[in-house]
Amino acid sequence: MRASLFIIAGAAVLFGMYFGRGLFMPIAVALVLSLTLSPIVRTANRRGIPSGLTASVLVVGLAATLMVGSLTLTQPIMEWINDAPSIGRQLRDRLESIRKPVEAVNEAGKEVQKIAESEDPTVQEVSVRQPGLLNRAANHVAGIGATILVTFGLTLYMLAYSSTFYEKVVRVLPRLSDKKRALRIAYDVERIVSRYLLTVASINVALGIIIGTSMWLVGMPNPILWGLAAMLLNFLPYIGAAVGVLVSAAVALVTFESILQALVAPLVYLCITALEGNFITPAILGRRLELNPVAILLSVLLWGFVWGVIGVLIAVPLLVVLKVFCDHVDGLHSLGEFLSGARPPPDEPEEIVGTPRTAG
Repeated sequence: MRASLFIIAGAAVLFGMYFGRGLFMPIAVALVLSLTLSPIVRTANRRGIPSGLTASVLVVGLAATLMVGSLTLTQPIMEWINDAPSIGRQLRDRLESIRKPVEAVNEAGKEVQKIAESEDPTVQEVSVRQPGLLNRAANHVAGIGATILVTFGLTLYMLAYSSTFYEKVVRVLPRLSDKKRALRIAYDVERIVSRYLLTVASINVALGIIIGTSMWLVGMPNPILWGLAAMLLNFLPYIGAAVGVLVSAAVALVTFESILQALVAPLVYLCITALEGNFITPAILGRRLELNPVAILLSVLLWGFVWGVIGVLIAVPLLVVLKVFCDHVDGLHSLGEFLSGARPPPDEPEEIVGTPRTAG
């Protein structure tokens, strides 16, 4: 009975977030941004700089960066969107030329081609009246702009008044021990999440620069776009690198005549991301914030279903927030242990390995 109620409540929350994504999504993104930047604001405040001023500078800087990046990448992204059907046909033809044709697939392809090339006016009328991708995107520009504006506004207020929020929490709690524990949990979550996200963001920016430069050296088109894609995809451990390798392989097959030459770009992408994911990032972050790959996949699927692309991008940061919070709450240690990807030391006794451990 209790499990059924828990499942029903969870489903209700998820559907509420799905249908109310216009409200909840900006709040979640603003929360992640504020947790990341709060230590910077607090450090500046200790040195006499008002929190509001520091928060304004950070938010304006983020907005300016987003605007400059959008303007810079608009043209190559539009070119990729416009060329997507042609690239798809070229990739299909290229794959058919390097593998043994499958009769059933070929027959299905011929039937689709006949329908596409038919002169049936009904078919042509339907295809003309279907809104294109660019038209659908244009219809959502105002909504996207409003969401971005609300997100940055919430981030500004969360950063500027975070200390006030903590003061309110302290006043509400009755006992001194509860006040101290609440502040310790809040500051620890903020510090660890900020360290994680700032470190990962810095690594991803460096990775994007390296990937973009490498794609330019091997002759891939739009190297700046490759760098940005690698930076964003790397916020999804394991999944992002796999997607980048597959997409680079597909584009390289269309771009280069030689199969061996086409293999260079995905191999370079794979080697760089493998080095980063298996050695550089673990060495910098340590094993404490290593995440369970299964939990990552479930989080990406869940938030991707609820909030689409934005949900996919913030799935891992939200998972980190949840893990750090669980590590600091006694009743949630088991969930925190499941979310952790770190393995127990091999010399631990068997009866200790199975018990949840508190964060140190």
